[in-house]
Amino acid sequence: MTKEKHGGIKRVNVNLVTGAVIALIVIGFLLPVGMYIYYQGYSTVSSQDLGTTGNATRSTVNTNVWGAFNLLSVSPTLVGAGAVITILFAAFAFIYRRR
Repeated sequence: MTKEKHGGIKRVNVNLVTGAVIALIVIGFLLPVGMYIYYQGYSTVSSQDLGTTGNATRSTVNTNVWGAFNLLSVSPTLVGAGAVITILFAAFAFIYRRR
């Protein structure tokens, strides 16, 4: 995760940061695509009559999947906020060590 630099000061591996940025971008693109694909599949299935139990199950699955998409849409924000907090802590630790 970190590499040793001259004088005992650690620095962040560039590949780790690049990977995190790419992951955030990919999540941002894949969430709407996944939602669209699921909606298209659900609209096809919702036109069929599956009986009382089947319709109730389909409704429950739809509610749970959309709830998961709603929670998942917050994840890039949380990961970005965690990265900002980590950078701030590292900066303060670096400043404190230099004194």
